[in-house]
Amino acid sequence: MKNKLSRPVLFTFVGLPGSGKTFLSRQLADKLEAVHISAEEIRFELFEKPTFSPEEEGVVKHMMLMMTERFLNAGLSVVYDVSLNKLADRREIKNIASKLKAETMLIWQQIDPQTAFSRVSSRSEKNSDNKFAVRLDKDTFKEISTHIQTPTNEEAVVVSGKHSFTGQLASIIRRLFELQLIEDRSLSKHLPNPGMFNLIAQTQTNLQRRNVRIG
Repeated sequence: MKNKLSRPVLFTFVGLPGSGKTFLSRQLADKLEAVHISAEEIRFELFEKPTFSPEEEGVVKHMMLMMTERFLNAGLSVVYDVSLNKLADRREIKNIASKLKAETMLIWQQIDPQTAFSRVSSRSEKNSDNKFAVRLDKDTFKEISTHIQTPTNEEAVVVSGKHSFTGQLASIIRRLFELQLIEDRSLSKHLPNPGMFNLIAQTQTNLQRRNVRIG
């Protein structure tokens, strides 16, 4: 596996259940030849009948952190496929990456609650991205959504959960270029045209104080 970036990058996510984080994670890892570490895949590998108990969550988190450290230390980029809805969790993983001299990119996947709930309440295992996911009822969805600590004073790339992967990727690649993290020049074809840059810049004006980037 060859790193297409100039140094290891840890991609992390925050967003509502059903915003499309797993789909984006898989596609992004494939495009950048990064390691995809999925909380749900690990959970279903370790537990025959997951209960999502605090103890179980602790085991899954420990495995994810251990794997992430090993891959980053080996010089590989990692797509950390779990929603880091708490600021403390985002700080923890960012500190780990920093100690290993890896860059962290937080991707904030946004979508309206109605669409998100429609997705998570009708998940089908026939969809490869839902293979390890579980359906959520309205109360569970609301409980999770209520406790999400959205980025405020954090640098984040915002993508729409309704956009195609091509559109989402353009926003991510653009930020990677800004940070001078692109090693593989072939990725430049995914950058939006200058007109799109201007449109993005206009949209960003209302979010500058929040250190958020729109895509």
